[in-house]
Amino acid sequence: MSSIPSNSLYTDFNSLSLLRNDAEVNPNSDATLREVAQQFESLFLHMMLKSMRSAVPESDLMSSQQTGFYQEMLDQQLSTELPKQGGIGLADIIVQQLGGNQAGNRTNEKDSVDEGLSFLKHKTDYAVSRDQFVAELLPAVNNASQELGIQRDAILAQAILETGWGQSIIHDNQGRNSHNLFGIKADDRWQGEKVTTRTYEFIDGALQARYEDFRAYASYQESIEDYVSFLSSNPRYQEAVESGRDAGTFAEKIQQAGYATDPEYAQKVKDIIAGNTFQSLVANAAVGDS
Repeated sequence: MSSIPSNSLYTDFNSLSLLRNDAEVNPNSDATLREVAQQFESLFLHMMLKSMRSAVPESDLMSSQQTGFYQEMLDQQLSTELPKQGGIGLADIIVQQLGGNQAGNRTNEKDSVDEGLSFLKHKTDYAVSRDQFVAELLPAVNNASQELGIQRDAILAQAILETGWGQSIIHDNQGRNSHNLFGIKADDRWQGEKVTTRTYEFIDGALQARYEDFRAYASYQESIEDYVSFLSSNPRYQEAVESGRDAGTFAEKIQQAGYATDPEYAQKVKDIIAGNTFQSLVANAAVGDS
């Protein structure tokens, strides 16, 4: 029987450590293997819910510290209970791949939990809060604003939209950060590192999934510098750059030039800028940078 309390959150490091101990005591236990699989599914669901919430602009009417607290509680509860009720099927696939009920083909559960601990710690390494994300980008964004003549908030809001406030930055299949803040793809002109990942594009008015190559950088600073070069050297964005002193007009012009296929791209950029959360975080970061 597992030593993890029945009401324990799968997203808790202590629970994962207890699961590792169970795997050491019962290395061939099907029950432990099932717990490992449900743990991974729970982690996946929790990160997915968090990413989805981060990517949606907040409503000032419904946004508050208390609302955020209860939303987080709900996300944790959902990610804990859904795998126990059948979930999305990820746990079943993991059990099958790890050879449940087939001792000769089974991967050691202790190794699986160790991988889970490593994976979760890696995820928390690059998961930053919104205020940290804004504060980290602001100095380089200010430089880009001066160089391009584009309003600072427009550049920052684009980075926020493209990355879901820093929570959905493109990573390679080994979890390494591409630092790609603006969703710039790696076409034939790009000679640097790249990352291939699944993305969603509006094609003929319908949202479709496809795999694309994206540029990868050593840092966010490099990403912002390349953004400056990308816009200033590309004639299709000249009109957008020339209107950059007005953030809303810039967002509209860059969408019209084909920067993104999302028909609501410009409006989403403007909604982010208009939000109290954005304005407050930028103001706080600017004070800290002064």
